[in-house]
Amino acid sequence: MRTQPPAHLPAALRELTPAQARLCLHVEQFIRQGMGLTGEALSGSGLLVACSGGCDSTALLIILRCLQERLGCRLAVAHLDHRLRPESSAEGVIVQQRCAAMGISCTLGSEDVAARALEAGTGIEEAARNARYTFLEKARVESDCDYIVTAHHLNDLAEDMLMRLMRGTGWPALGGMEATCMDRRLIRPLLVTERNKLEAFLEESGIPWCEDSSNSDPTYLRNRVRAEFLPLFMRENPAFLSSVAGLWRLARTDADYWQHAEDNILASLDKSTSSRDSLEDCSEYTSAPRAACPAGSTAEAAAPAPIVLPRTVLSSADKALRLRVYKRCLDKLGTGQALLEGLERLDAVWLRNEGGKTIQFPGSKTATITGGNILFSHG
Repeated sequence: MRTQPPAHLPAALRELTPAQARLCLHVEQFIRQGMGLTGEALSGSGLLVACSGGCDSTALLIILRCLQERLGCRLAVAHLDHRLRPESSAEGVIVQQRCAAMGISCTLGSEDVAARALEAGTGIEEAARNARYTFLEKARVESDCDYIVTAHHLNDLAEDMLMRLMRGTGWPALGGMEATCMDRRLIRPLLVTERNKLEAFLEESGIPWCEDSSNSDPTYLRNRVRAEFLPLFMRENPAFLSSVAGLWRLARTDADYWQHAEDNILASLDKSTSSRDSLEDCSEYTSAPRAACPAGSTAEAAAPAPIVLPRTVLSSADKALRLRVYKRCLDKLGTGQALLEGLERLDAVWLRNEGGKTIQFPGSKTATITGGNILFSHG
């Protein structure tokens, strides 16, 4: 951790070196053209910057401050102490002092993540992530901001892709995390920016940052990917990060295509007479589970409505689209990750028209073949 504070924190592009200014303009271009935002991008928005005090989030804060006038946005900062390291409380003080020097409001929070993980029966990483985003959303609302802004960068994206590959993620999700997640009011303006450029940006101004010692702990998968696997790919292909950025852009294009195709299929269900008729035809499969719940019970009220995919709709779609639509329908029924093997098994029994055949999916979800249709239900 560097301890000598800089004499000045830049607040505009004119205060930067040419290299620093180019980096800021690169980030601005990505915000305006690469993130899928509409209208005037972030103009008039309040941005809550998640700042740990590390290199990435410190650089993000300074870059956004230098772009603030050009983007027409308002900045606020939030910092959560996970209480996993002895020095973590001091990092919050550093972030708070830096924000005070820049005239930016700062919300500090603290949570015993280790205790949270023990209570929830989860790993430290999952507990920390859940605590962090719960805190950030609360801080976003309280600070009247429109978006949470995180400092995920291109190296993080490469690690995310490799981890998704290990877990068997399909395309286009294999292309990695999104730059914009509207459901969570979350944006990642540095997603196609290499980390070494962020380090150089801070070093040119003598701006200090905190080093998180847990980032070198091999207990965590992401740290092993960062320390062992990613360097192997970069050794074989020095331009690997550029390839990652290209793959990410292609994935976003393909994701838009598939989203549109899936939406068209699902929208047709609401208008389709055959879909309503099919639900009546499937009544023998929907009545029994619902009868198990007393009238007016919480379980009955909370049970998701069944979804029917008519054979007329499925027959017009090829396998690639059918598998994606199956997954969308299952996702609508609640938690539980549908795996490729189950989706392919469902498609195979539908093709064979095995009436009455039911495929079980995680989360107490089922898909039943009846009359050439597929009934998705929960419970």
